[in-house]
Amino acid sequence: MLFYGGNAELVYMSRIQNKKTEVRYCRIEAGQAGRRIDNFLSSQFKGLPRTRLYRMLRKGEVRVNGKRIRQDYRLQPGDRVRLPPVTPAAAAAIMRYLRPDEDLQLVHRLDRETSGVLLLARDYPTLKALQSAFAEGRVQKRYLALLTGSPDADQLTVDHPLARNLLRSGERLAAVSPDGKHAVTRFTVIQRRRDLSLVEAEPGTGRTHQIRVHAAAVGHPLAGDDKYGDNQVNRALRQRGLKRLFLHAAAVTLPPVLDRPSLTLEAPLPADLADFLRADA
Repeated sequence: MLFYGGNAELVYMSRIQNKKTEVRYCRIEAGQAGRRIDNFLSSQFKGLPRTRLYRMLRKGEVRVNGKRIRQDYRLQPGDRVRLPPVTPAAAAAIMRYLRPDEDLQLVHRLDRETSGVLLLARDYPTLKALQSAFAEGRVQKRYLALLTGSPDADQLTVDHPLARNLLRSGERLAAVSPDGKHAVTRFTVIQRRRDLSLVEAEPGTGRTHQIRVHAAAVGHPLAGDDKYGDNQVNRALRQRGLKRLFLHAAAVTLPPVLDRPSLTLEAPLPADLADFLRADA
């Protein structure tokens, strides 16, 4: 889906979930010999972040001649390389694959398991104008989320400062901290279910994992959240059919930028989450 304005164009799409590629094997030719495996992987998985490529190497998903290798391994003629199936880490990887002749750039990001609207710009002025709008809080974002439990009120504003921390694995996490940055999220209950609550979440700021941390901080972590949620509850939800984090970027409203009018972009709830709601009613 495309938005045209002036000489520039903004691309937006719903993030694709659980669409894996197939396992591939390739034989290294003489002209490819001497190349580092990480650089070779970058050429095979265009648009996939380097952090994802290195994780594939650490976990042994990539093999050369049936063996694990380090990221600095240099390929030899005749090497047989196993390229694992990959769930796209971001819509940008898919769009760059579909439009290899265009220099698409991410305007913002979504958490790895979050579906919904994601923006990509086709030119630098559009990219900078929209990134400034996000940074200045002029972009309105509306998420659909499923909370565990039932909040006392139909509307709840959570105003807790958030700080970023790092685990030993290098994974980025956030936590409520008096030394953190200002963060505010407004939750509105849409539907109360037996032990879950479907809510609309509107972040007033754009901190890392903000909605997830704020929901957990008030005792109602997001369903399927393996970072800030309840592991026992999540296991029970998996048995009921919820296979991932229930968080969906349903709508983004852009302010007027570069002589273009305000625009609201929406993405319907993906099939896996909609099916869970119907089946678990």
